[in-house]
Amino acid sequence: MEKGNILSCRILIIILTAIIMAACNDLDTDKSDNNISLYYQSTDSLNNRNLAFAEKTLRQLDKTADQDSNIYYLSQCLKGKMAFINNDTEVINNVRTLLKNFLKRNNSSHNEIKDVIRVEYYSIEGLYWIKCVGNTDSTYKYFNKAYMLAKNTKSIPNSSMVNIIINLADTYKQTGQYDQAIIYYIEAAKKAQREKQNYNNVIAIYMGISIAYTSMGDFKMSEKWWDKSGQYWSHMNSNDRFIYLNNRGHDYYQRKQFERSRYYLEKADSMLSDKPEDEWNKMFVRVNLSDVYIQLGMYDKAEAMIHVTEAYFQKQKYLIPLHYLKTQRMTLDQKRRGIPSENYLSERLIADDLDNVTGVTELKRLRLQALINHYAEIGDCRRLYSAGETLRMLDDSLRNNNMRMRFTTLVKDYEHDRRLLQQQRQIERHKQNFIITAMSVVFLLMFIIVSTLVLLLKRRQSKIKETKLLKKLMVMRMEIIRGRITPHFIGNSLNIAMNDQMEGKPVDLTPLVKLLRMSTETADTLFVSLDTELQFIDYYVTVMSSSLGPDFKYNKNIECDMDTTHIMLPSMTLLTFVENAVKHGLSKLPDTMEKTLAVNIRRHDKGVRIEVVDNGSAKKEAQTTNTNIGLKIIRQTLMLLNEKNKEKMTFGVGNIESGHGFMSWLYIPDNFTFTNY
Repeated sequence: MEKGNILSCRILIIILTAIIMAACNDLDTDKSDNNISLYYQSTDSLNNRNLAFAEKTLRQLDKTADQDSNIYYLSQCLKGKMAFINNDTEVINNVRTLLKNFLKRNNSSHNEIKDVIRVEYYSIEGLYWIKCVGNTDSTYKYFNKAYMLAKNTKSIPNSSMVNIIINLADTYKQTGQYDQAIIYYIEAAKKAQREKQNYNNVIAIYMGISIAYTSMGDFKMSEKWWDKSGQYWSHMNSNDRFIYLNNRGHDYYQRKQFERSRYYLEKADSMLSDKPEDEWNKMFVRVNLSDVYIQLGMYDKAEAMIHVTEAYFQKQKYLIPLHYLKTQRMTLDQKRRGIPSENYLSERLIADDLDNVTGVTELKRLRLQALINHYAEIGDCRRLYSAGETLRMLDDSLRNNNMRMRFTTLVKDYEHDRRLLQQQRQIERHKQNFIITAMSVVFLLMFIIVSTLVLLLKRRQSKIKETKLLKKLMVMRMEIIRGRITPHFIGNSLNIAMNDQMEGKPVDLTPLVKLLRMSTETADTLFVSLDTELQFIDYYVTVMSSSLGPDFKYNKNIECDMDTTHIMLPSMTLLTFVENAVKHGLSKLPDTMEKTLAVNIRRHDKGVRIEVVDNGSAKKEAQTTNTNIGLKIIRQTLMLLNEKNKEKMTFGVGNIESGHGFMSWLYIPDNFTFTNY
């Protein structure tokens, strides 16, 4: 009996111990869940700039957490995020080190709270690499890790998941992958719809999409999304309003609407206080503002701002704004004194800036443009050609990438609209079947008639949407075709100037600079006025005249009462004719023979006929446009334009039948319209 009692007591003790341990585990689990929930409430308060609640939570976590416990490292995550708001890099680096060592020690240990800490650590690392270093590759690495782990972690709330996706979308935006950025912003928007009355994420998403379209150069779409973002102005906190004003000012800067850009940037600058937490943003907006002042000729204001911001970012050792500010100094010196200070033109400085700063393609482009202006003014043709080639390749890359990304977003928009239309049709079919079943035979015929009319209307609307999409795709194709011709002329013009300089001939680079500037400004312009095209030809002929000898004569014969400012044509079309006349005709004549080039403009039938005539030798090879890149592009351009016009634009080339020479001509009907593009 005694042995039986002893055995029963032991079993009872084991059962009670198991119950107590299970209860303790439940308490620990509840405690962890409560702390995780409290942590994310604090991060949400940080997004709303409610620092007081976050500081209170941090004190509470520090008070209850044991050293080296999970709760302790969760509190360190909160401390790290607060340090970003206060721009305290020392605290940020301490938190990074603590979390990194903790996770390294617990590499194989996984539970909900440790996975939350991992997600937050990856997010902190991503913020560090983008905000403190400017390295977008490392930023993408950590934000992507946070995104992949957060998808499989149940304790991550929806609001935090939205922020993680926004961070990843922001990274794609920073690296120039704007189509991918928009895809992730849309994913974040879908999740944000579950957060009723939570405007913070919606504002961040809308502004992210706006910035992406601005960077792609699609200003029609950027204007649409900026207007949507502006509708939430009353719900924005001070940081959101700063981002909105600063980036909308940048949008107008990209459009070269500098006065409107100045309005938004000055408004952003004025709303920031002199507190330490606002100093970083204040200096950033002043970097943008100083460039606007340069463009508007307000040089004293620009120099004062450059001086202040340079000192600040040199102290912070942040390369991206310093690179931009050095380019601004070059441009400012050029505009004030004609030639920039040699201090900003050393080969070492230029190479360091271009090679060590990542994700700043637009800054490289601005620097190259400043160098082109400088080399042109001092007459250094070799470096002018090298910088021009680099800028051309960079512009081609940017243009092609933007076209690809705009095409991708258009296709996705089209697919989205098509899916919605299919869903609507399915819903309508269900409704129709229900109504047909419920209605009597008397109303059956009427229902069929009405349903048929509705379907026809929907199909018509669908066709209109498809037509608009095809129209946008056609415009992109035309831009790609037109973009191929500009590098062709720039290369030929620079070669002529370099040859003249090597032969010891006097070289006046002023017309060449104007030609390069005009070609850059019209690179993305599909159509120009005849007056603008004639100016382009004048600059080109001036550049080429030195290679044609003293007996070269150039005439323009314009019929009386003809207003060339109101006659439109595809850009660089006549310049192609003139270049062919010089290259294939006049340049092959003996030096002792007189060379003539004439541009004749007159009324012909119900339109305008423009002729480019030279007295060069007959050119059988030029009669076939497939052998000349310029004429091939003209043919492709006219084919696209003529699709939308009843009266067709035509052109031709050939030898002059009545005498010695060659003629190229273009005919433009009076009622030819370019507005469809």
